[in-house]
Amino acid sequence: MFMNGVGTCGVQVSKKAATQTQTLDQGLSPYQAIKQYSDPDLWFEHRALSAPHGHLLSLVSERAREIRDKTYPSLWPKNAQRIWFQLRQSFEGCLVSGELVGTGYVNPMGLEDSPTIIPADKWSVLDLNYQKATANGGGLTITGIRIFRADAAQVAAKHKKVGRPSCRDEIKTAYETLRDDEKVDYAARLNCLFEPIRAKVREMRGDPGLTKGLGDQAIRICITPLFEEDKQRIQKSSGRL
Repeated sequence: MFMNGVGTCGVQVSKKAATQTQTLDQGLSPYQAIKQYSDPDLWFEHRALSAPHGHLLSLVSERAREIRDKTYPSLWPKNAQRIWFQLRQSFEGCLVSGELVGTGYVNPMGLEDSPTIIPADKWSVLDLNYQKATANGGGLTITGIRIFRADAAQVAAKHKKVGRPSCRDEIKTAYETLRDDEKVDYAARLNCLFEPIRAKVREMRGDPGLTKGLGDQAIRICITPLFEEDKQRIQKSSGRL
């Protein structure tokens, strides 16, 4: 989950690397990305303080070992936690600001699902696991997370979505229409709404054969926060009756 602060991704990437066409299942893992886009001095300090005594210390750069040697031993764990917090605060700030972009698979995942760009505003409620490349929060579980610079992600998204216009706004409108018409069963599974939403979007667009942009994952990531919020509101209201 994003910790209040301003994201600053200080590592410069060459123009060639930034504009290279990638697909949305490429990019860096969260742990690779926080290393790549963090302040180098802070990252070296983090590695120096995190490495235990003995042979693992040899894996850390000489510069990082020097930093560690100057730090009073009893402060190592505390300082390591503080620096990791700073690294996360800056990195996740870049995700919230849109300077960095994350993609992943929303669970439950279908066999034909493709990675989806995670909207920047969702990072404020997601708790990112850097080692497992997963995130949870706001009713969402996302796996297989990869991180891009914003410009590279735009190129990848355009490469992936040629002829595949987004239906995000229509999906949300379709859900709200079904909800207002009291056609949403909050005791049922979320995927029971997928077909009614697809039908409503096709009706709105006047295209009975529309399938692009209406996959299960696209619908799930759009409506899960709305569905969970409405479900909780109804449960609270019922409890007061």
